[in-house]
Amino acid sequence: MEWRFPVWAPRTFLYPVGSATLGYAVPAALGARLAHPGRPVVAVVGDGGFLFSVQELATAVKYRLPVAFVVVNDDRYGAIEWLQRRLYGRAGEYELVNPDFPALARAFGARGERLDDLDALPAALAAAFKVGTPTVLELRLTVEPPWEVSPPEA
Repeated sequence: MEWRFPVWAPRTFLYPVGSATLGYAVPAALGARLAHPGRPVVAVVGDGGFLFSVQELATAVKYRLPVAFVVVNDDRYGAIEWLQRRLYGRAGEYELVNPDFPALARAFGARGERLDDLDALPAALAAAFKVGTPTVLELRLTVEPPWEVSPPEA
């Protein structure tokens, strides 16, 4: 799925290829921002993955790291559900009871906003980069499997 994000320069897209590690996106984004203070940094992360390292918002606020976190919220571990159904014909517990992500961001001292649809994302990202503080953008979006595992054939 990573080929859906445009990349114009080497080493500007961080993705744990082959492992899809839960909790990777938030600390990786903070590290990218520290390594390149002048570049805008966006972390696209699922709701479950975000909850694995949400406490790092405190780090982002403390060090004034203006990273935009796009939290795709479908109230479940969707990839885990899909994989369990594919491998075992059934799925265990995969649904999440999520917090109010914008309110949680504000509780850490970050900025938080809920987006109604994907079309609102470009303007919300532009606003996030202007304020200069960590921003959580919750995007309510259900992405149903199967996801492409490799790029489409040309």
